[in-house]
Amino acid sequence: EVVVVAPVVAGAGFVLRGDADKAVSITGIEPASYLRLIALEAQMVAGTAEVGSADILIGTELGKNLGVGLGDKLILQTAGKASATLTVCGIFDFGNKGFNERSVYVALRTAQSLLNLPGGATSVELNVSKPFDAEIVAQSISAQTGLDVESWIVLNAQFFSALQAQSMSNFIIRFFVGLTAALGIASVLVVSLVQKSKEIGIIR
Repeated sequence: EVVVVAPVVAGAGFVLRGDADKAVSITGIEPASYLRLIALEAQMVAGTAEVGSADILIGTELGKNLGVGLGDKLILQTAGKASATLTVCGIFDFGNKGFNERSVYVALRTAQSLLNLPGGATSVELNVSKPFDAEIVAQSISAQTGLDVESWIVLNAQFFSALQAQSMSNFIIRFFVGLTAALGIASVLVVSLVQKSKEIGIIR
């Protein structure tokens, strides 16, 4: 049931531009697999999501705060003092100010080098054919491999509970609307029957 597998390297760092610096969350990706996992291309407002080894993707808010655009260069640095000078090849907008301000994407190998994780990944992200069966698939993978596996249902338990509560409230509202309509129709029929009881008696 697994459709896409994408290795990811994630960590914390700083983006430097002149005297300005911003703390960011670094995500290292392989575009060939990651773009099939998440519709990143659909969120691009400028440039391309095909990030190379010397490229970086930034959010709209981070670009505004640092005064940078496509083709500009930034220094990406980690807590271990590893750094790389990268060119902005794309700007994305996920509709979330915090995410647009604090998230950057770089190539997987660039992130591995910066975060001292040669040949490794901090997580492997999967896309399944039936999203609401994600927890079942996660338990199956965990049982087979012994790895720590978390589904989006567990990671977003509050959202999933809200979704279920909304479905239940919709059902209750529809039930009472249907009940009210049924009672209204029944009362009209009863009144009509009472008014015509004499005619009905004569007909009988």
